[in-house]
Amino acid sequence: TKSSTTYTNGLVTGPYEEYFQSEQPHVIGEFNNGEKTGFWKWFRENGEVDMEGNFRNNLQDGEWTYYHLNGVWQSKGNFSEGKLEGFWRYQYPSEKKWKEGHFKADKKEGEWTNWYENGQILQKGIYKNGEENGKWTSWYENGKIKDEGSFKNGKMWGKWKGYEPRNGYLLYSGSWHEDLRVGHWENYSEKGRLETIMNYNNEGKLHGTYRTGK
Repeated sequence: TKSSTTYTNGLVTGPYEEYFQSEQPHVIGEFNNGEKTGFWKWFRENGEVDMEGNFRNNLQDGEWTYYHLNGVWQSKGNFSEGKLEGFWRYQYPSEKKWKEGHFKADKKEGEWTNWYENGQILQKGIYKNGEENGKWTSWYENGKIKDEGSFKNGKMWGKWKGYEPRNGYLLYSGSWHEDLRVGHWENYSEKGRLETIMNYNNEGKLHGTYRTGK
């Protein structure tokens, strides 16, 4: 790559430009006493924008936008002192909604929602300090519920249930404790017929009676 740079007392200062060997712009921005400041923009070699946003004291600060290879924006949101902050939204290359939620000091916080490209909700749940907490639900692409249960500090916890995608029959039911299966578990066929009953100890290992429902 090629660049155009100005120095003052040994520090990069003023407008900064960097180019591909093809002479296409690669980076455009500004320095102040050796630190990135103001609006910066990165390009791909085909001329499409890769990302753009603001710096303050050499840290990302303010609104930023990232782009897919086809030129459609991929994600938009804010930084504060180099950390993701506030509401962020994401979309597919087709411009269909992908996911959205809030960050707090670089960690996901509050409700987050993901969508399939057809617009149907894929998953919804709560984050606390960057980890899944509370009730979470996921859906099949046809809108039927796939799984539902709870997390605690990023680990599966408590009662979970899973369902068959066509008629919504129960496929499984059981409990988790810190990502380990515990207690009584039941598994069902796609037609809702009980197939197996299993029991797990507190270490997530099969324990006691195992039987089929036939």
